[in-house]
Amino acid sequence: MRRKRRTTRLANEKYGDIAAALRARIRNGALRPGEKLTPRRELATTFDTTLVTIQKAFDVLHADGFIKSQVGRGT
Repeated sequence: MRRKRRTTRLANEKYGDIAAALRARIRNGALRPGEKLTPRRELATTFDTTLVTIQKAFDVLHADGFIKSQVGRGT
């Protein structure tokens, strides 16, 4: 079952752009299943934003089923 995309609100938010960029990396195979994501601080520097914005992007990806986190293992 596919999940409905949240495009309206995310389109105007920086975290939506970041989530879209990470989603594209997942879809095109640059990030493989089970592979850890780039650390949040590094992503914040790369995207010139705050850790809160990166966390919001991760929250969107998690809600959409693109990523999962495990206690003690990261995202």
